[in-house]
Amino acid sequence: MTNFHRSLRKGEHPADALAAAQRRFIEGEADYRHPFFWAGFLVYGNAE
Repeated sequence: MTNFHRSLRKGEHPADALAAAQRRFIEGEADYRHPFFWAGFLVYGNAE
């Protein structure tokens, strides 16, 4: 989730930042590809 917060600080839209972070989990180490590790993260609120 560090990458998610870095993307937010750079001004990326929260939904895009979260999707990219989830893809990093899926494409990364085999131990963390299972949805158990990334599916629970959600973005709430107005991004504007």
